[in-house]
Amino acid sequence: MRRWLWDYRRDNLDGLKPKSRKDKGCSRVISEELGKKIIEFRQENPAFSVMLLYEKMVKEGLILRFEVSYYSVYRYLKQRNLARPLVEDTVSIKDRKPFAYDEVNRMWQGDYPDLFVIPTFRFVM
Repeated sequence: MRRWLWDYRRDNLDGLKPKSRKDKGCSRVISEELGKKIIEFRQENPAFSVMLLYEKMVKEGLILRFEVSYYSVYRYLKQRNLARPLVEDTVSIKDRKPFAYDEVNRMWQGDYPDLFVIPTFRFVM
């Protein structure tokens, strides 16, 4: 309340209008050096999505997950029009599938919920 009163006394109604941030459009988390590494890594892996790119950078130790989030990297690349995969190559997309096999019926997957057990009733006479 005091802040509003002080702003009003100083600038009248203009002081109460919301102001835009001074660092708008600049990343506070991604430095220039890290930004260059991200762009370089993006150019080395043009067929990766941003999620795969982020995960690979975390695994290689280029960025730390608790310091730089996926969304920060996504916004940084989107501002530079690098968020979409640079290459539309079906071979590279085929290589990325985690559960792809050459032969049919090579892998089976199932799910058994432990919570839903059908009770059996026995009648004692």
